[in-house]
Amino acid sequence: MLNLSDDIKFPSYSTFRRVLQTLDFQPLTELFNTWAANVIALTPQERLAVDGKSIRCTVCDYSQSYQNFLSIVSVFSHQRGIVVRTQPLANKETSELTVVQELISEFSGQQVMFTLDALHCQKKPYP
Repeated sequence: MLNLSDDIKFPSYSTFRRVLQTLDFQPLTELFNTWAANVIALTPQERLAVDGKSIRCTVCDYSQSYQNFLSIVSVFSHQRGIVVRTQPLANKETSELTVVQELISEFSGQQVMFTLDALHCQKKPYP
């Protein structure tokens, strides 16, 4: 019988970290979104949570009061427990509000319900 722990050596944390630091998020995001759109069929009345999170250790300009860092906005299915769309952003180039509006527009014509945090309680309506 084959004992995998004796024959396979898994990459270390440092190896994963070095590889992930070299990745360009945009092409990876586009591949994921294309795959998710083709594989995950949303059901009517599906509930989707949309939220942005900053990515740790991506701050570029520590000395300035308005720092630039990377964030990722995800669309998460409550029923399935999976992410169905994602989009990275640099906070000095665009805002989470704009990215969320773009992600929501991708679901136009589908009968889905979105949950958003307080950041999205704006007077200006979504398109």
